[in-house]
Amino acid sequence: MPDEVIYPTWQDFLLAAEAATGLDEATLIQSADRTMVESALGAPRAGWGDQQLYVRFPVKAAVLMQRLISNHPLVDGNKRTALLVAIHFAHLNGYDWDPPEADDPNGDETYEVVIGAANSIIPVPALAAWVEDRLVAVPLPLPAKPEDRPPLVMYPAEWIGELPYESNTIRIGDFEIRDVYGYNPASIYVRRVSGVADGMIVGEIIVSVIGDGYAQEELDAQNEEAERHPLGPKEYWRGQMVGKYQYGPDGHLMTDEEFEAEWDEDTNVVVPGTEQSVQEIRAHADGPVVVATAWLDVVLELGNFELSWPLLDQNLRISWVQHWIHQNQNDDRVSQYDRDELARALSAPGCLDHPLWQPFARTELDSIRETLSEWDPRQSGFLSRPRPVGTDYEVVLLAQGDSPRLVNVEQPMNVLPFLMHFVPGDGWRIARIAGDTAPEPGWPPNFPPNQHIRAVDS
Repeated sequence: MPDEVIYPTWQDFLLAAEAATGLDEATLIQSADRTMVESALGAPRAGWGDQQLYVRFPVKAAVLMQRLISNHPLVDGNKRTALLVAIHFAHLNGYDWDPPEADDPNGDETYEVVIGAANSIIPVPALAAWVEDRLVAVPLPLPAKPEDRPPLVMYPAEWIGELPYESNTIRIGDFEIRDVYGYNPASIYVRRVSGVADGMIVGEIIVSVIGDGYAQEELDAQNEEAERHPLGPKEYWRGQMVGKYQYGPDGHLMTDEEFEAEWDEDTNVVVPGTEQSVQEIRAHADGPVVVATAWLDVVLELGNFELSWPLLDQNLRISWVQHWIHQNQNDDRVSQYDRDELARALSAPGCLDHPLWQPFARTELDSIRETLSEWDPRQSGFLSRPRPVGTDYEVVLLAQGDSPRLVNVEQPMNVLPFLMHFVPGDGWRIARIAGDTAPEPGWPPNFPPNQHIRAVDS
């Protein structure tokens, strides 16, 4: 993989969507929700300062695939397009994509994995592990001069499974490993080494017993991955163990009930908050929180007011524009227009060609970013409990977290309410930012004080 990761673009998405849906580019440009596409394309590069939220490439590719599926930017073909974009992402960064053996002849395994990701059955860490199995690094041509050859890079050992052995000997394909002692079955690890020495690609097969350095190295890496899981370490380990881990004297696959019984709540935390929070997050994942999160990412991470504009409902857009016009009514650029016609023009989703769009967008984006300057989008999360406040309206609360997108509700917190509006045909849209009541259009518009949020729980 290159030192600098190359990320897919909007144009790459359109090419993948053409192949997946059979629609031409012009039709896709009109029908695709570009805001949701850009939000998904930006997810793998998320971070703050010099810190990346997703460090390993397989995790980046899995996050990209999952976000393209869950953001649902196309009328149809989202899952097929997400898979093609992930494969293209791999190709951009020096990997071939090796389909699983179980795909032959009908692509069954890939189909089941993508469907599982779409239905939130397969968490991102498990999806990343599956993606990693698909990636085959394409070696660069070997330089003629030894001093110009790239150095060998040794990676952490990766656990691939257990093998029983007899007579202190393990056979793996054409390899025979002798003088094996310790637990039976033994844990088998592979340590990848990039580069070429004397024309030979170098690698290492490791036979390990539980508790030695190699096993601990892999466990440490998994625990780090668990800490980054959106639903917390418990849900990461649930995905790793339930239905996969051999449990009990008979070696049956662990059930969800057995996992719950084994989980030590004193040393491991689910999602900070109430015991119901995992179910709440799952139920809430495809609702208003997705749109609010996309808006936060587009405005604070990408600094793109144009992409954020369609995520607001019409009532908020018209009130926002009226407020700006009223504040700038003595500006010659503004006063030359009829204010009602100008408000209607600038509040439309397709208003980007209007002469005053750029002055409006630039000043309002600067104002938002200044207002939210204390909020780190990667260290903030939306509290999970649904809060309906009227027909088709719901409030979601943004709070600062101790880790990416997780919030500890047992600690004092500042919250920022977002009023969300379900618009038939469009889905959830933001009806108010930093408030829980809808604005009232007019000259000037009215932004009423909060009426619903008095106390905050999870």
